[in-house]
Amino acid sequence: MTEPFNIQVPAPRTVEYDWMSIQTWHNLNNQQLQTAKNQADINYIFAGDSITQAWPESIWQTHFAPLKSLNLGIGGDQTQNLLWRLQQPEILALTPKFFVLLIGTNNLGHANHNALQTANGINIVVEYILNNFNDCHIFLHNIFPADASPHSQKRQQIIEANQQLKQSVNENSRITYLEFFDIFLNNKQEIESEIMEDYLHLTQKGYQLWCNNLLKYIKQ
Repeated sequence: MTEPFNIQVPAPRTVEYDWMSIQTWHNLNNQQLQTAKNQADINYIFAGDSITQAWPESIWQTHFAPLKSLNLGIGGDQTQNLLWRLQQPEILALTPKFFVLLIGTNNLGHANHNALQTANGINIVVEYILNNFNDCHIFLHNIFPADASPHSQKRQQIIEANQQLKQSVNENSRITYLEFFDIFLNNKQEIESEIMEDYLHLTQKGYQLWCNNLLKYIKQ
């Protein structure tokens, strides 16, 4: 089963996965909305899927919590799911200065969207943020690498989607495009298990690598 194909239409989760039920997805979303309601003074919104959701507590509390950050990551989300969550009144009431956006790998992995469709889905999320969160700046990540082999179909799809995404960003002064794809690869373009144990989700070392590179831009 796959999520709704039309990436332009905001949609909540509709598929029961063995690792996350629809009810669990709604519970996670409701918890995040409650946090947003209780913590209205937010400077940074981290928006994405499981890679964003799973920031280690030690790194988050040391580097991002002091910046007044809100984590809106939910595992398995695709662009249309994130778009739906960002349209909730509790989120729209916030006035963040920055969005840290990483989304798209599940469009390729779960829904079989192609590279162009996935890039378009990301662009729709970006456009929505720019139009609805006045004056905020977006740190837009390209999709992180996946799969052990640099020649796998998904790895090539990610590379193509990132190329499409980069072309569409242009020179918008409210977007900083972060090309972190290569920081997770060795000189053979392979992902080492100490960075991504399952060749998709980051380990503690992988998150520290992401954190170190992201902070360079945040500190600017």
